[in-house]
Amino acid sequence: MTNLNNISNKKRILVAYATKTNTTAEISEKIAQVIEEKGFEVDVKPIHEVTNLTQYSGAIIGSPINGMNWLPEAKQFADSHRETLQRIPTALFYVAYYHGMKRQFWQNLMKKSVYGVKETLHSSEVGMFAGRIEGEPPGFLRMMFGAPKGMPSDRRDWQEITAWAEKVAKIF
Repeated sequence: MTNLNNISNKKRILVAYATKTNTTAEISEKIAQVIEEKGFEVDVKPIHEVTNLTQYSGAIIGSPINGMNWLPEAKQFADSHRETLQRIPTALFYVAYYHGMKRQFWQNLMKKSVYGVKETLHSSEVGMFAGRIEGEPPGFLRMMFGAPKGMPSDRRDWQEITAWAEKVAKIF
């Protein structure tokens, strides 16, 4: 016999992420915490651990930007689960250390990668967050992105991430 007290009526949300340096995983955990505080059940998983989306009523997918693109495994995840993700509210985010720097050309390339997935999945929200790196960025990269010398190695803005997660919770 099923114990009715153990059945949850909460919507279950997936936060799936690809990561290279664990930065996107840490941001995913923060997003999940905020969504959970809004009354949802939340699973946070690396993309490669997610095989079935049928138990979720919403999804958030995140990836770092590498070479001006979402990681290939994030794009492949979105593509392979496209039909399901198109039927449930889905939000996307990217993490890039140089997000928000002066060179608009590079900012547009980063956005283009994620906005292509957004259109395919009919996602309503896209978050774009600065990330973290180890050590001082090389001079040629600072020059390319218009970044000043001496930037902090961790540029994540936890208030911005929290505010975005609160906004996303409303679509679920």
